[in-house]
Amino acid sequence: MIKNPTLKIVCASAAGTAALFAHNICSLALILFMTVICSYFMKELNYALKTSLLLGKLSLLLFITVLLSDKSGTVLAAFAPFTIYTGAPKAAFEASLRIIAASLPLLVVLKSSDMKNLMDSLARDLRIPPKYAFALASAFRFIPDLSSELQDIIEVEKARGQDFDSANIIKKAVLTSSLMLPLLLSALKKSARSAVAAKLRGFEKRTGKSSSTLEAISKTEYTAAFALVTISLLLFLWK
Repeated sequence: MIKNPTLKIVCASAAGTAALFAHNICSLALILFMTVICSYFMKELNYALKTSLLLGKLSLLLFITVLLSDKSGTVLAAFAPFTIYTGAPKAAFEASLRIIAASLPLLVVLKSSDMKNLMDSLARDLRIPPKYAFALASAFRFIPDLSSELQDIIEVEKARGQDFDSANIIKKAVLTSSLMLPLLLSALKKSARSAVAAKLRGFEKRTGKSSSTLEAISKTEYTAAFALVTISLLLFLWK
């Protein structure tokens, strides 16, 4: 299994990019399946399943938008002022699945990676200056943290009486969009605390030689990474 954080991010980025530009639903489903299998070996299966569910909830707004705006096929249903065409449900489902399949690989990899090892790996393997490696690693690590924060905000809103389990898709989409402001404020607070903590620890004096010693990347890791990137490329090219 791949242990090097940089190789993990390369594989996750390849899978996410393939999902973002894949030509059919089968490719998206296979990328999602491959992500779940890899998350099992990284011991992050529960996190992957919970995050998939959360991403599904967040993609409801996109689902509704595509459902009401796609004009492919013939008229399936009409109710003023909207008209739903026969090709719209498939297009809406594909758009939602694409968001989940494109986001999940990177989220799982970041959740399984230690930020310090990730920062050191970026500085050593990609020759990124330490301060930029720290900024990049911090940005990466904030993604799963914000995902957990969003779930906490949802639970708080449920305790206040908000009906996030409503069967009304439009109501769910409106409630989900209202969560963005508290999530943004939480992100700003986290970034400010991280900046202060780094300054107090003397990060400005850090150099490339300050990184802890990382294990050399093995041939097995290179082979596994090459195989995963190749599979992602094939799924992207599959029409």
